[in-house]
Amino acid sequence: MRLDEIGDYDFASNVQLKNVESKVDVVMDENKRLAAESKRVGDREKILEM
Repeated sequence: MRLDEIGDYDFASNVQLKNVESKVDVVMDENKRLAAESKRVGDREKILEM
């Protein structure tokens, strides 16, 4: 999520927003990693059930 996607952000400083943006990016990356891991585990479970 980029700053220009947020819209009106007069309530916070650019430094604060960049900090939040950085944390959102980290969380999004972790979410993608966990989703991929979950899919791998699900695939292994299907193989073991055969």
